[in-house]
Amino acid sequence: MNLLICSFEYYPYGTGIANVTYNVVKKLEERGITCTVASPTGPDIKLGNRSLIMRFGVGGLFHYWHTVTRRLREGDYDAVWMHQPMFPGRVPFNRCVATLHSTSYGEYTHWPDSTARHIKAYKRFSSLCERRCLQSFPDSAFFTGVSRGVCDEIVGMGVDPQKVRYIPNGVDTDRFSPSSDPGDLRERLGIPDGRTVVLSVGRFIPQKNPFGMVDLFSELEHLRDDLTLVAAGHGSLLEATRAYAAEKGVRNAIFPGRMPWEDVPSLYAVADLYLMTSRYEGQPLTLLEALSSGLPSIVSDIPTLGLVKEANAGLVIDPSQPTVAASSVAAYLENGVAAHATNARRYALENLKWSGIADQYIRAFREVARN
Repeated sequence: MNLLICSFEYYPYGTGIANVTYNVVKKLEERGITCTVASPTGPDIKLGNRSLIMRFGVGGLFHYWHTVTRRLREGDYDAVWMHQPMFPGRVPFNRCVATLHSTSYGEYTHWPDSTARHIKAYKRFSSLCERRCLQSFPDSAFFTGVSRGVCDEIVGMGVDPQKVRYIPNGVDTDRFSPSSDPGDLRERLGIPDGRTVVLSVGRFIPQKNPFGMVDLFSELEHLRDDLTLVAAGHGSLLEATRAYAAEKGVRNAIFPGRMPWEDVPSLYAVADLYLMTSRYEGQPLTLLEALSSGLPSIVSDIPTLGLVKEANAGLVIDPSQPTVAASSVAAYLENGVAAHATNARRYALENLKWSGIADQYIRAFREVARN
């Protein structure tokens, strides 16, 4: 099979979408599928402009997908795999699979009422463009969502449910596995012995709700004196979150910033529990890494994080009610989390290996190629 992959970001440039696409492509190539990747940074075909996308969002995406329409021809390939399509005009492919990692529609509907009006207006505009694009796909196309919540959002934008399939993101279960040896990372982070470590990994941006994370942990410190929060990552709200934690009087929180790639598995080995207080997600790779590392997870009660319930590997909370959520977390810790740690690792091994994820995509590609 000869497969064209169109993505506005690709490893090593970008974040979740870039990593997911790269890991699946590696497995596809191991199975003898010829993959041609077209992105602003290549590696096979360079299209669009990465800085334009980063600066202008939807405008930059329109430019990328318009360039795809002008320069690429479906006849050269058996099937086309697209990530986050946003065509400004007609969709030029018939034998295609469109994968959505999140949706502007989902972001818009989950954005809090306190969001600035211009941001809400931009999200609404993005969601309308997205809806128009998805509804313009040919009948032969398939859609995949990386979480059941994203699949529901695709259907909510008017796509036939029979054309939508759930294919989750994956994780390297060898690299991320249960370990009690974090090397010297605990010492480097300054975590005292005997502390129970609550870990959060991700960008400090509004949809991740870092202030809600601080509110929850502040309440937890009133209930337990043995906890340390390690919130790793970077983003526009990192310094504001550090300042907010100090203002709230949080005593045991560490914000190490962006962690080196080689230290990330050790970061999970340091932790006893994973925390995610996001307002909206697609299917975050960090959560899958935590599950694969055998960490019970405390997550927001949003549909796209439903796999924690599915795996029976953690606790679902409402971060907008930090006092109630903190009581639930304290009780959860008191009752013991060993069974959920085992469930988390088992779920990752049975459902999230990249090889299995690639097999699901291959079935979809073959089906559209036959059409």
